[in-house]
Amino acid sequence: MKIYVILTLLVSFSSFANEISTEDLRTPVVLTEVEKNMALGEMRLFLESLNGVFKALSKNDYVKAAFHARKSGMVVPTTIRETNPDIINKLPIKMKLTGMMVHQMFDSLGDDLENQIPLDEVMKKLGKITNKCVWCHKTYKFEVQ
Repeated sequence: MKIYVILTLLVSFSSFANEISTEDLRTPVVLTEVEKNMALGEMRLFLESLNGVFKALSKNDYVKAAFHARKSGMVVPTTIRETNPDIINKLPIKMKLTGMMVHQMFDSLGDDLENQIPLDEVMKKLGKITNKCVWCHKTYKFEVQ
């Protein structure tokens, strides 16, 4: 029995390890240090919003969940364009479009949360948002010039 468990764990681990590449094939996006930090800050804001939505929903607080969703809405790109417009021109078009879509999705999620849509629909929307995040992180990497 012990050997069966050990073999099963080894096979499972080796399958998982094969999915992790040692090569970084992502497309580089070259930014200044300040621009990179700004872009990473925006991504952290996405995570903070998601975390806030999950925590609020765990308490059945749809109003607070909507508030957290909107923190990553369309107000963010407006602020970035005002503080550092050059960064927008340096991003690949697909990255820009995906980022704008995510901001719109957060605003839409905020509206839906205010209307207290069913939790399974909220989870589908959250899954669509995080799918965009995963795609972007698998596709691009920041490099400092």
